[in-house]
Amino acid sequence: NCATFSDAKDAALNKTLRNLGIVKPSEIEDLNPVFFTSLPISQSKMTLLNCEQSPREKVRLLCDCLTCLPNASETGRAMSMDDLLPLLNYLIIKSEVPNWLANICYMQHFTFAQYNTDDRHDFCLVCFEASLEHIRNGSLNYLIAPVNQSSMEAVSLYDTTHTPLQILRNCVLLNRCDDLAVILGTTTTPVPATKLQPTTNNPQF
Repeated sequence: NCATFSDAKDAALNKTLRNLGIVKPSEIEDLNPVFFTSLPISQSKMTLLNCEQSPREKVRLLCDCLTCLPNASETGRAMSMDDLLPLLNYLIIKSEVPNWLANICYMQHFTFAQYNTDDRHDFCLVCFEASLEHIRNGSLNYLIAPVNQSSMEAVSLYDTTHTPLQILRNCVLLNRCDDLAVILGTTTTPVPATKLQPTTNNPQF
């Protein structure tokens, strides 16, 4: 909240969100697949947050992002807070919005000081605050923690027991330039067979 806001905290959150940037919905724990189809619409709206000037417009945009999520008649089940939190985690990561904490502080302070807000706005901001704290507290660090940190062994690009982000970090930490080129799609040179497990599919990053 505004009482504990600082530029340093926002900068740290920005770095965390950048590190999580290539995560896929299927990699987020407790993110129910029934909600996957609604994510692109909400995501496209959320990327426009910093295009809105007033705090009231920003809150309305975040509320619109929530209303784009499917309701019980579409999914056959009511959405709970346990469903909503991982959804917001993913949307915030993919929004590419910098300085989330400053935005939330701006919305809280000026919106409630100048306008009569309704319960929907209150609920919306509380949900986004909870998600940001969830990310800041390291609850998604399992997606980016270096794998095999103690032994620092190379992990195959085709290893299905680790997330793509973990494999990417492993390649960076071990200076595996050839494998990084494959991940980034900047080479057509095959990676030596000793580094890869036989497969007919390309790694999905």
